[in-house]
Amino acid sequence: MRIGIYLASLLPALTGRERYQAGLIQALGRQDAPDEYLLLVNAANRSLFPPPDGRFRPVIVRPPPFPWRRLWEALYLALAHRTHGLDLLYLAEGPAPTVFSGPAVAALYDLVPLLFPSSLPWKGRLYYRWAMASGIRRLRRLTAISHRTRDDAVRVLAVDPERVAVVYPGRDPRFRPIDDEEALALVRRKYGLPPSFVLHVGTVEPRKNLPRLLAAYRRLREVGVARGLVLAGARGWLCDGVVGEAARTMGVVVTGHVAEEDMPLLYNAADLLVMPSLYEGFGFPLLEAMACGTPAVCSNRGALPELAGDAALVVDARDEGALAVALEEALTNESWRSRAAERGLERARAFSWEAAAECTREVFHEAVCR
Repeated sequence: MRIGIYLASLLPALTGRERYQAGLIQALGRQDAPDEYLLLVNAANRSLFPPPDGRFRPVIVRPPPFPWRRLWEALYLALAHRTHGLDLLYLAEGPAPTVFSGPAVAALYDLVPLLFPSSLPWKGRLYYRWAMASGIRRLRRLTAISHRTRDDAVRVLAVDPERVAVVYPGRDPRFRPIDDEEALALVRRKYGLPPSFVLHVGTVEPRKNLPRLLAAYRRLREVGVARGLVLAGARGWLCDGVVGEAARTMGVVVTGHVAEEDMPLLYNAADLLVMPSLYEGFGFPLLEAMACGTPAVCSNRGALPELAGDAALVVDARDEGALAVALEEALTNESWRSRAAERGLERARAFSWEAAAECTREVFHEAVCR
């Protein structure tokens, strides 16, 4: 088959979607299959998706700037099968509101625009609501990053569950336990990290539930549990209030963007990862922390409990008191910390890019042969 993977709408930085597609493409390259792939990238993000071998060829796509970009994209995708001689088009960002000239499959990561519209500017809310509602109907199949995302699509968009295959991402081997004290000391100095700290990784935005995390952290300090708090991630929508509050709270470090090569060291330097999100379609930071042997506390919402299994302490995301109690337990109970580290390593090994690539290829072939 000749498969086009439309990546041009993704960012030039490794957020969850880009990380998923980068790992999947490399795993597809390790499959012993004759399929040919066109990687439809833009000039800014092409370096994130290097061709794994000669079966993969990058094609630079040059979308115009907004406000014309979405209209151009709909027309481009409508003609993509004929333009590039494709047997199948795979949409890496998700459903798009267009009529395809051949079989198409889309990746579905979450339903944030529908379930948490305040997480996006109003223009983004309108576009994604329209794209999901109209685009899904025209797709042969969908892949969902978690069972929670699949169930949300069935419940909210009335998608036939038989059309949606759950394809978990894999574990990146870079994320592992590291005991190189010199390297850990360097990353501490680079980002101004405290000697011991709780780590949050993710874009600073309302869905991440950071005001409750800051309130729980203040309670933690009031009962004498002295740890720093590190918020690692770029600033997103409606972030100024949270960043300002963090700056006023003693012991909080806001790093901004962290270099990709430093992330495994950051997880290893942390005493604990916390993910109190109100919703996640998957939750890469939790998987990465578990793979590093770092204990974790996570929300009971979205796909986080599904990902965590019995390897993390799961807590009600809307109860700041319960979150403070969970943080104290996770930081002071050495027996739990040891078990959590072992269970996290075991849990992370269950997520395989090879399995993701095999399942995705099955979905591709089913969509073409339907």
